[in-house]
Amino acid sequence: MNAQDLKKIEKHFSKAKKIFCLKLNKEVDVTNVPRLHYNPDEDTVTSPSRFICFWKDGEFAKIIK
Repeated sequence: MNAQDLKKIEKHFSKAKKIFCLKLNKEVDVTNVPRLHYNPDEDTVTSPSRFICFWKDGEFAKIIK
């Protein structure tokens, strides 16, 4: 994944307040996530802590709010 792809994913979630996390399989509050991080080992885009998953295997997490 290149930097431009990561920017597109960040833009997709820029106004999200809650998502259905692909890793935790539950709704999570994402208002305090400062930026997103690409994990090449898992091919995922997560929060810097790697707990909240926004994108996995080409699938976006569902925006709840």
